[in-house]
Amino acid sequence: MGSLLSIGTSDWGSTGKSFQTTVFQRNSGDPVMKQDEDISKQTIHGVFITYAQLGINSNETMYGVSIFPGDVDNTMDLIDLSDVPNDTPTGSGGPGGLDMMGGGGYFGSEDVLVSDLQVDLSSNNMAPAEGDPIEITISINNNGPTINYNITSTTTIPDGYTFDGFVSGYTGSASQSSGTITMSFDPLGKDNNQTLTFTAIAEPSGDRTFTSDVSGDRTDVSPGNNSDNLTILLASDQEPYPVSLISFYAESHKKKNIISWTTASEINNDYFEIERSISGTDFKPIGIVNGHGTSNSVIDYEFRDHSPPREVVYYKLKQVDYDGTFEYFGPIAVNPAASEEKIKVYPNPAREKLYISGLNQDIILSIYNPNGQIMYQKTNPQQNMQVNLSHLSSGLYFLRIVYPDGKTKSQKISIE
Repeated sequence: MGSLLSIGTSDWGSTGKSFQTTVFQRNSGDPVMKQDEDISKQTIHGVFITYAQLGINSNETMYGVSIFPGDVDNTMDLIDLSDVPNDTPTGSGGPGGLDMMGGGGYFGSEDVLVSDLQVDLSSNNMAPAEGDPIEITISINNNGPTINYNITSTTTIPDGYTFDGFVSGYTGSASQSSGTITMSFDPLGKDNNQTLTFTAIAEPSGDRTFTSDVSGDRTDVSPGNNSDNLTILLASDQEPYPVSLISFYAESHKKKNIISWTTASEINNDYFEIERSISGTDFKPIGIVNGHGTSNSVIDYEFRDHSPPREVVYYKLKQVDYDGTFEYFGPIAVNPAASEEKIKVYPNPAREKLYISGLNQDIILSIYNPNGQIMYQKTNPQQNMQVNLSHLSSGLYFLRIVYPDGKTKSQKISIE
């Protein structure tokens, strides 16, 4: 794993630091390493090599061997160490001397010229009709810790949409050729953001997924967020439901569990039935909450289970129409013994940016408008992330998190 690097003398530089050096010697008659002499303080020189230069990928498991200082001769035998002399000479200059040594230390991220670029795609219309123009916003963020230069973002328009034109307001350069948009600008400072918005026309058929990536001159410390994709289905392609559910979650509160859900719209909705299970398979009804018939406004619902088992318990939500047809949502789980997840969303109300911390990466994070349309979506986000809101108008929105087990959490957010 990794690659050999050729480092020239011009690549090395002085750190400006010095340390006291002690030489240890091993003689043929005594195999124990013993202190031989002290040398005056020497200035530390070195070179910084990134993992990327060594061919080591992010999240890759590494196994290594520590090489004792002086284990290298002119043949550079770093494996069998067959050239290590039995009698290490005192002083330097001979084979096995201290002319080459390994060292350890620490440094802060602010001392290294790296940054974290992030690209996000969003749209003002997640359910267009055939022939409708939609706006797609490419948002480039630099999460730091340092400035980055020569930023380039490439976005591919799927054949289900046709490029229509750029929206003014961006800096740098932007061009479109054969359905590929290239955006370039320089530089992008720490915690700064750059956006580009373009319009596209929905075609009758074709692939509906936009893709985008970003790169810069400096090493990216978190390359996992350097690409994004956004799927926008036509309204006619999206399966209609009598009830558009924005959120469904449950929380433990002392001696009761509170089950909450929110709908964006309802059609002929008679009532909701809440079902409970300990095993996760055998569910029994424990209560009913009346629906609002037909509605196009956001409605919050709540049911309190005042006698839940003091163990993990599962809930399902059954929505029933006036004609008796029904559909299920869930199940979701509540564990009274589990510590509350520390997800922070701030500021709220928000303006151009929303910051989210404490996320698990195996989730789907979405932002809905009051009509139940997805305005932003991110799969497997970073633990700490920022969302560009500049393309959204002022008003009430819903942040929704979907976990791998189907459990969801939702929070109202306001944009000023």
